[in-house]
Parts: sequence; structure tokens; C-alpha cells
Amino acid sequence: MRNPEALIPAQAEGGQKDFEYEYTCPSAEEAARYFQRCKDRLMDVNNWHKIGGASSAIFKITDNYGKELHIKATAGQYVKIDVPGPGPTASGGNDWVQIEHVISGKLNDDEEYAAIRVRPSAAPDKAGATIMHFFSDKATSTFILKRVGNVISIKYAGRNEVANKEADVLIDQVRNTVVATTARLGFSDVQWKSLIKGIIGLHE
Repeated sequence: MRNPEALIPAQAEGGQKDFEYEYTCPSAEEAARYFQRCKDRLMDVNNWHKIGGASSAIFKITDNYGKELHIKATAGQYVKIDVPGPGPTASGGNDWVQIEHVISGKLNDDEEYAAIRVRPSAAPDKAGATIMHFFSDKATSTFILKRVGNVISIKYAGRNEVANKEADVLIDQVRNTVVATTARLGFSDVQWKSLIKGIIGLHE
């Protein structure tokens, strides 16, 4: 895939979020080196909470059995998310997403990219479980890091953010509706903005 923007699904229903920031380096050569540092941060999902700041959720990559892995983002793996506040009771208080795509590449010497897309999922260690996230599995979150010359940019794109009303437990249905509604109203914006700013070093 030579166009990382193609990872972003079409918006059909629910909420939509788009945040983007840029960092300009003195030269393309320096930007190429700095891009690699930013790419490492993007792929280091287990440390996103350190990059995102004090109010960040805690993200941990796991295998298909829910065992935490000390690896960079890999398509097919899961991410356990400890969101501030109450989580789903059916999954021990954690929300879950699956990493659908991880891509990176160069278009030419002056253009390169890296991107990740995740989607709400069931907890991998609970066979037959419903989606364990406040959004349904129609929703996606896409992170796109790019370098064009001496300019590095990062984008967060949330699409089709629909509340998950299929939880098995009534209290989880209520929780999902409340959290999804507040997220769509902008209460999660600060977290995502802080994370992507951190990835390109705007907190430094």
C-alpha cells in the first residue's frame, strides 16, 4: 500500500475525529533521522501512556490468549486498554482492540510513512465473547505518520464511532453508552491530541 490515507475507512455513521500536527526540521536529512525516532514511538504501543501524559489510558499489546507481549505493533495482535474510569466488568475492567494493519514505506527519498489501524474487538482470552469496548466494531482508529522533505506530520483519524450496545451485562451496556457519548462529545480529544503530539516530540 503506497497511500497510507487509504487505511482510513469511509465515514458512514456515528462520530468522526480528525487531529493532525506537524513538526518542521532544519533539513530533509535531519527530518529523515527524526522520522525514525517518531516511527519508533508510534510502534511502541506499550509505552503510549508515557508519551501521552498523566491522563492517558494504559495500552498493552497481547497475543491471542491475552498474554502481554513486549513487542512493537504487529498486525493481528491485540491491545488491552485500561481507560481512566470504570471499564467493562465482563473483561476485568479493560477495553480491547485488535491491530488490523501496520504499514510503512518510502515513496521516494523525500517521502516516507508509517501507519497503524485498530478496531474494537472481543477479549482474546474469552471465546465467543462480545466486543469489549465502548465503541462497536464498526469504529476504527488510524494513526498516520509521514515525512515530506523536512516536514513530519502525524494524524489521528477516528471513524464510525458508534456506541457498543451489544454487551452481555446491562451495567456494561450503560457504561459503553455513557463513555462513547462523552468520547464523541470531545472528552477523549485531549488524550488523542496529547498522544500524537508526543509521538512527534511536541512535548519535548
